[in-house]
Amino acid sequence: MDAHLNGRPFIAGDAFSMADIPLGCMVYRWYAFEGVERPALKNLEAWWRRLAARPGYRKYLFLPMV
Repeated sequence: MDAHLNGRPFIAGDAFSMADIPLGCMVYRWYAFEGVERPALKNLEAWWRRLAARPGYRKYLFLPMV
């Protein structure tokens, strides 16, 4: 996914789309777990920050991990 995001801001290209939603859910969970060693994935991290800046993403996906 990191390689796919190289040179594009979102999964399907220049604009946020339905493709970003399910992958954003999975990546949120991946980043939410503490103590997990992760490789440096600069494109994925930049994409995730773009999603995290969206009010709807924060409202519906930034939920506690129980």
